[in-house]
Parts: sequence; C-alpha cells; structure tokens
Amino acid sequence: MKFTKDLFPPETSPLILREAMTAVLATLVIISLGLYFRGLGLISARAFFILIAAFALVNLLTIRLSFYLVRRREMRLQYHRQLLRALNQVSDVLISSLPVQEVLQTTADQIAQAFDVRTVAMYVLDSKRQTLELPVVVGASAPLRQRLHEHPLAQRTLAENGPVINTLLADNEASAAPGAASVLFWAMSVPMAAGSNLLGAILVANHTPPRLPDELGEILQTLGRQLGTCLERAEAYQRLQAEQQSLAQRIADSADAIWVLDHNGRLLQFNQSANALTGYAAAAVIGQPWTDFVPLEQQANFQRMLDSVLDGDHQIWESSWRHRDGAWLLLELGATRMAGMATEPGVQLIARDVGARTAAQRMRSEFMAAVSHELRTPLSSVMGYAELLTTGMAGDLTGEQTEYAGIILKNTQRMQRLVNDLLEVSKLEAGQLALNVETVDLSMLASGVVDALRPLLNADGMQIEVDLAPDLPAVHGDQPRLEQVLTNLLANASKYSPSGGLIRLVGYRHAPAADPLRLQLALPANASGWAIIAVIDQGMGIPPAEIPGLFHRFHRGQTARAQRVDGSGLGLYLARSIVEAHHGHVGVSSEVDKGSIFWVALPASG
Repeated sequence: MKFTKDLFPPETSPLILREAMTAVLATLVIISLGLYFRGLGLISARAFFILIAAFALVNLLTIRLSFYLVRRREMRLQYHRQLLRALNQVSDVLISSLPVQEVLQTTADQIAQAFDVRTVAMYVLDSKRQTLELPVVVGASAPLRQRLHEHPLAQRTLAENGPVINTLLADNEASAAPGAASVLFWAMSVPMAAGSNLLGAILVANHTPPRLPDELGEILQTLGRQLGTCLERAEAYQRLQAEQQSLAQRIADSADAIWVLDHNGRLLQFNQSANALTGYAAAAVIGQPWTDFVPLEQQANFQRMLDSVLDGDHQIWESSWRHRDGAWLLLELGATRMAGMATEPGVQLIARDVGARTAAQRMRSEFMAAVSHELRTPLSSVMGYAELLTTGMAGDLTGEQTEYAGIILKNTQRMQRLVNDLLEVSKLEAGQLALNVETVDLSMLASGVVDALRPLLNADGMQIEVDLAPDLPAVHGDQPRLEQVLTNLLANASKYSPSGGLIRLVGYRHAPAADPLRLQLALPANASGWAIIAVIDQGMGIPPAEIPGLFHRFHRGQTARAQRVDGSGLGLYLARSIVEAHHGHVGVSSEVDKGSIFWVALPASG
C-alpha cells in the first residue's frame, strides 16, 4: 500500500483516472487486434501475451511520467507562491517607518526565513559612495562573518552591477561548528540600487543551492531595487531632518526676533528673541494664526505680502503686532519663503521694532518743521531789505556795495529754497502732503515754468529749448506741486551743465512704437496712456554706480561733491515723492561726459 500511495498520491487521482481510462481503451483495442490476428493464426499465444504485457507496462510508465510532470509543475507554482509571499512580507517591512538599520535587520531575517537560506548579509555603501560597510549579517558563524567582511562577492556585484553566483569558502568553519562543511557551496549577491544609483548589495548563502535559483535571483533583485529606493529616501529624509534641525537651531539662537508660519498662516516656530520682543512664550503662540496678533485693518495687506512671499518674492513692510500686555508694536517685517518643510513651504519672518525709530523720525520732522518756520520770518526780512538795496530803493550805492547786496540776496534766496525744501520733507515724512487735484494742461504748465526760469537760466549763460508735442495729454494733479517738480528738474540740469550749455524740455504722449528719446520705458498698463515730460542737459553725466541712490533723501553724488556743485540733496527726492503721490514714475538715463535725461511719467487724464 505504501508503494501505491507513493506511486500514486491521492491529489493526482483525476490525472490517474484519465490516464487509466485511456490505457484501458488502448488495451482493449490491442487485445481485440491480438485475438483477431490469433484467430487468423498470424501470432502465437506466447507472443500475444508478451504484447499485452509490454503494452500495459508502457501505459503504466506513461501514467507515472504524467504524474511527475504535473507534480513538478505544482512544486514550481508552490515555490513561486512561497517566494511571492516572502516578497510581500519583506515589502511590508520596506514601507514601514522603521529606522534604516531596523529595516535592514528585519528584511534580512525575513529573507532567511522565507527563502530557507542559512546566511543573509546586507552591504551598504557609505555616504560618500566609497566604502562598503556590512551593518547586518544573519546566520553566520564567526569565521564566515570574517569572510563576509572581506566582501569580494559584493564588490564584484557592484562592479558588474548585476547578480553574481559563486562558492563562498569560510576558513576553519568546521572548528566553529564540528561536523559542518568548511565551504558554503552556493552564494548569490545582487545589487541594492535606486535607478542607476548603487547603494549596496544583498548576499544570500547556503550549503546547497535552492530548488529554483533563477526565480530566487529575480526575487532578490526586486528586493534590491526596493531596498535601494528605501535607502535613498531614508538618506534624503535624514538630510532634510538635519537641515531642519540646523535651521531650527539657528532660528532659536538668532539675536533677531524670528517666527515661522506654515502655509496656513499658523505659527510653527517662535524664538527667544521674539519672546523678548512680544512678551509671548513660544508655547503660548505655537499653532495660533497670525490674525490673532495683527489689527483687522492691516490683515488684508499682511495676507497680500504672505501670498507674494509664497510665490517666491522677498517682502519688507511695516505692520503692527500685538504685545502680550495689549499694546501695539510697530514692526518692520522681512519675509522669505521657506522650502524643505515637512509639508508645503512656509514663511519666515524677521521682525524689528521700529516704533522708537518712527517716533524719533517724527520728532525730527517736527523739529525741522518748527525750525524752518522760525527761519522763514528772519529770512524774509533779510531778503526784503537786500532787494531794497539792490534795486536802489534804499538810496544810491556804490558799485561795490551793490555787488555785496546782490550776494546777500542770492544766498538768502538759496537759504529760503532750502528752508522750503526742509518743510516739504517734514510734510512728506509726517504724511501731510496734501494734493489739490484738478485737470492740468501740461503744455501750459511747462511753458509757464520755462518762462519764469528763462531769465535766471540766461543770466547763467544757459539756453533752453521747449519741444512739446501737440498731443501731449492733460493729467489729473496738483498744479503747484507739478510746477515744483519741473522747476527742480530744470534747476538740477542748470547746476550740472557747462556755461553756454543747452537744456531741452520735451513733452509727448508715450507709445511703444513712437519713442522719440529712445528711453524704452516699461510702464504699467493705463487705459488713458501716459504723459512724458523730459529734461535733457549736456552736463557731466552720472556714473552708473550713483544712479540707484539718486532720488534718495540728502543724496549727493561723488562727482557733485568733487566739483563743489551747490545743492542739498533734496530736490530730486521731493520730485520723486510728488510724482509718486500722483501715481506716476520718475527716472534718469545718463552717460558720463555726454549728459542726462530726467523723465517724469504721469497717467493721462483721457
């Protein structure tokens, strides 16, 4: 019975039944043919029985061969299922959140158990991809472990970037395990890689080769790719964590008040300097939205700035921020986009308290305004008496006395202009620059300013030409303020032009296709277009390095100081401030030793 069970296992009964029925039918056919030929006397009885026995034996062997082939196929399928089940188990480990060392150790244990191999070694290249390390070994004696540390098979795998099968000799292993062979007859090593990036190798070894080495090799290569991807992501995550920790430490140690907002506007970090500035401890504000600390009327602008920063811009603006005691701080905020955060990019804010600075500026402006007002009265008196002397209304003067009186008048007028400029600056800084807006005919305005200045310019040996296009549009603005702008630009051109030089005043409607001065202005879109007024001189020109600060308050270029050109550095600053208050733009195009073009662009009224 045992032989029968071994020869014909129960699970093969359908196959055996089919083969047996086929054999019975074939045997009946043979017997019928044998009896027929026997009746004809063509074969003997002995030959007949030999034929029947031989045929039955052939059928039996056929049945056994069919069973063997089916059994082998079932074994291969079962082994494939075992390998796939093991692959799934290892894949579960790879997608876990365990540290890399634990992932390698658990994967090695799973491979050894699932694939029924004695030894598993995990090789990993160091961060510089130069040295091969062996952090994990499973199922190896001390001599074999020493042999594995020499990693010749793993090095060959990395060199060939493919699987390598070889024998692995463990010296004196028999002494460590009496009776054991000193040679592991079979070993396979496959690369551990993420794409083309080699990160290490997986080595499995056993005393006997596996039943299906090709299938095992394919599974191990799949595991090698998965482990490689896992290691690459783990390295990237570790680098990101290190960068975040370093950044967090720098923020914590910074002398500046720094806080970080996530993409939803909630506070993520709040350093010690921010605590000292605002009175809030980090634990009290982390997780809170910024809207809890900014006045309602400033929140729209604050949000616009944050959106701009998240789009990649850098922004600096002033905003109020609530102190823990309820008072409002005036802060200057510098904001930059922070990438590499755990989720989406956030915003880093560096805050400085400018309340004291603003108060000091206000006090200075008030002082300047007060002093300027106090100076106006005596200056007006001095200038009035100087005019009486120069006109002869106070009596006849000698030529020398008349010259002295003229010098007094000229310098008094200069002081009066300076006092007026200081008053204008104080109004600007106090936000008190009021505009009386009306429709202004720029052609009439420009002609009037030139007519008023022509005698003074001619007295200094200057010539002035006016070229105003017929289609120069009108603008909405404050006429006296716009006259002040044009006066400052013409006075500036006169200061820097040589005696006998020509100053041109040009006005036209801006159009990209018609650019008479070739300024190539990139002005924003405006439904009614733009009016351009330009003052062109033949002066010394401005070096490119000095142009960025030209319209700043109290700016005096190095060339102007070297040549002792009179000026306070306020004329162009006031011109820019007035033009910008009209939603316009001002700029300069200059070439050293050839002259400059100062231009003003104002929105046309229609």
